[in-house]
Amino acid sequence: SILSTYRTGIFPSLQNIDDPAERFDQLLNYTFGTDWNGVIDDSVFFDSFALSLRNQDISHRFKKVYNELREAMLGELKHALSHNVIKIEDPEKALDMLFVMMEGAHMFNRLRDDSRPMWERGEFLKSNFLFLIKGNQL
Repeated sequence: SILSTYRTGIFPSLQNIDDPAERFDQLLNYTFGTDWNGVIDDSVFFDSFALSLRNQDISHRFKKVYNELREAMLGELKHALSHNVIKIEDPEKALDMLFVMMEGAHMFNRLRDDSRPMWERGEFLKSNFLFLIKGNQL
């Protein structure tokens, strides 16, 4: 399943990082880098999303996977917050911003007709996300 792919590919490797700042940095590297995009084929994701718009059962299953992924990432944000790596008032808002930036970047990168690699855009987005959360804007 999509979720198990994320669970086995990304989150266990974070559990092996003891330093909370390094762990959070690695989460953002995954999120805005090519690793995240490479975990699952885009066509599988977008086909599943399209089907979820037409089929109630698939919609419920898709939302379940999406919500479980969000919960795992929210846990990572709260871990960073509890270790004073980030200063945010509302982890849910920060997570929303992270997802909007991440998903938008991956979609945008697929539609752009230039040779700029995802990691380059990802670095820009990561630095802006860090600016927002370290400045306590979320």
